[in-house]
Amino acid sequence: MTQTVPAADVVGFDAYVFEVDGVLTDGGPVRDEGTVRVVEHLRARGVAVAAVSSSRNVHEVLEHAAVVSLFDAVVTGVEADELSLAGRPAPDLLLEAARRLSVPPARAAVIAAGAAGVEAGRRGGFGAVIGVDRHGTGELADRGAHVVVGDLAELVPALAARLPAIGDLPPADDLLQRLQPDQLAVFLDYDGTLTPIVDDPAAATLPPQTRQVIARLADLIPVAVVSGRDLEDVRSFVDLDGIAYAGSHGFDILRADGSRQRLAEGHLADLDAAEAMLRERLTGIDGAGIERKRFAIAVHDRQVTDPDALDRIDRIVREVASQQPRLRMTGGKAIHELRPDLGWDKGRAIVALLGAMGLRDRCPLYIGDDETDEDGFRSVKARSGYALVVRGENDDRPTLADAALSSPDQVRGFLAALAALTTLGLASAAGLRRRPRGRARGR
Repeated sequence: MTQTVPAADVVGFDAYVFEVDGVLTDGGPVRDEGTVRVVEHLRARGVAVAAVSSSRNVHEVLEHAAVVSLFDAVVTGVEADELSLAGRPAPDLLLEAARRLSVPPARAAVIAAGAAGVEAGRRGGFGAVIGVDRHGTGELADRGAHVVVGDLAELVPALAARLPAIGDLPPADDLLQRLQPDQLAVFLDYDGTLTPIVDDPAAATLPPQTRQVIARLADLIPVAVVSGRDLEDVRSFVDLDGIAYAGSHGFDILRADGSRQRLAEGHLADLDAAEAMLRERLTGIDGAGIERKRFAIAVHDRQVTDPDALDRIDRIVREVASQQPRLRMTGGKAIHELRPDLGWDKGRAIVALLGAMGLRDRCPLYIGDDETDEDGFRSVKARSGYALVVRGENDDRPTLADAALSSPDQVRGFLAALAALTTLGLASAAGLRRRPRGRARGR
């Protein structure tokens, strides 16, 4: 049965990497027409596409199926042997394909038909993993696929949608007129959203005026801060009681009532081992910094000026990720991160907070600035909410956001206007409740 795939789940990536077995072909040289339609559609849009297989004769299979010319890159078992690439569920083949397309994994999607391929896509830190489950087993969803379809042709309508670039979005002020503030639950990123991006993360202090605005808004409607920082770190910067916090991209949640949820305690030893490897291998690279969080390791390269050193950092982090099968690599603005591979992100943290705080009937609004915030945008839009992005270093990047704010200062202004509208709406509602029934105004 054909299903409707939300465009937000599958569009906006710079490249798509297809597994050959089970996706392009079904155990032989006969091509899958639904997959070919998707590949042709992507090529017509100017999107890069690659094919991967651990088979040594995959070129012959693709040529027999008359599809080899459709791909910008093909990675086979021959290259895997030559480059000493590990097989699935290690992400090496997929990462090599992304490298040949010159696209960071976070900006690419993987299409896989087997559990090992789905796991490899997750571990490689790809932006989305699309599972092809022709027999409806449900296994691929259980293994962490973001989207599962029975036939790739189901993706064509969603792929027809075009995501806008951040720089082309309308201003968020236009959105204010459409909101019902007293029905909202507001979620806020920290770095780059409430404060400017700075070289030293410890210097990203929250302006007192912004703290006052958040406090005023939190007195009216639910507010939560969702950050990649450690929970205690972001909480000390915001320094407000009565709001919820999600740290480490949602792995550590503190609800407004003081109750707490930690999801990755069993991965601390994996993170410890990865941290030791990174510190040893990154020694001597001028400008590289390692920040250990409780549930993540961040490698900062904002102060690295040598292009060769940047490539070396990227290669080292990928090598360490491939050697730690319970971790996955993600990226952002001048940062590489290793996180527990638990299928968890900011978007899922937002959904968890909505449920745990009894806010499922609220309309979520999320403001963020980075690639990791797209997970949050995807979740709120799936619930008919609103996504706002803060402009910054890469305004050409496609985004799921509805509107844009120019800076953290404008975020503060937007939140202040939202608080004023909420106050006005609540006051109007209270006035209506107090007015005697049946009595005309002016008498």
